Amino acid sequence: MADILTLSIQKGGTGKSTNNGALAYIFSELLGLKVLVVDFDPQGNQTELLTGSDTEEFENQTILEAMEILDARPYVLKISDNLHLIPADDNLGIFPRRAFSRYYQKDEDGNVMFDEDGDIIISPEAGTVLKKTLETVKDHYDLIFIDTPPMLSEFTANALIASTGTVVIYQTHEFCFSAVRRFLETIRDCQEGPNPDLKLYGILSTMLDKRRSDANAYLELINEKYSDLVLKTTIKHKASIARLPIYGLDPDNKELDNALDLYKLVANELLERIKNNQFFEITEEMTARDE
Repeated sequence: MADILTLSIQKGGTGKSTNNGALAYIFSELLGLKVLVVDFDPQGNQTELLTGSDTEEFENQTILEAMEILDARPYVLKISDNLHLIPADDNLGIFPRRAFSRYYQKDEDGNVMFDEDGDIIISPEAGTVLKKTLETVKDHYDLIFIDTPPMLSEFTANALIASTGTVVIYQTHEFCFSAVRRFLETIRDCQEGPNPDLKLYGILSTMLDKRRSDANAYLELINEKYSDLVLKTTIKHKASIARLPIYGLDPDNKELDNALDLYKLVANELLERIKNNQFFEITEEMTARDE
């Protein structure tokens, strides 16, 4: 049965899709694991990265349609023998409306129920749509990566509920530093509610520009505040990584080895944490606001 991982944070521009895609490629093509990537972002960047095609080519063949029937199997796309993808396109943006309307709570007469504030009462089952969908394929893979949009939303909630583990993506930047604390709160809420088995495997620092003193300062800050949580390897800003969306995760990409050298270290470190069941409890200190 697969370990299902959400590598995410609610801030945009942190390289979530590149991180997910690069790690999925290494685990599948270099380490020989069977890997499924679920593009759960209406932007479809992961789909374009792994296929080299526009998301319009996958209309009606996406994770949205899979969730409609709670069965992922008809929508799995083979990238290689070990790397598979469930694509996304911008139609995925209607997922919250569809999911919520399907799970409105109703009284015995079939009338939609409202709470004391006048809001429609939604069944907790609405948060388990992705989980139920992936249950149809999880026994066929070693790892499943879920790529989420850059926001706290029904997408993030469904992803965390469906996951066995999560890693916080941290861009060495002021606004992302404060976002880490809020994302840890979200993970803890999920652990205390719908997914008590969700494991926090750590924080991955990315997009470090060592020429910038502020970036180095924020790398120091994240290590000071979260110490052991932070993976030892930091993904540095490199042109070869930035060009992955152009040239792709393709063996013919002459820059691929250079782009992936740090990700190989991350993959080994993350795999070691998973195998050794090394995860972290979220404490009040971790989510406390800095004064």
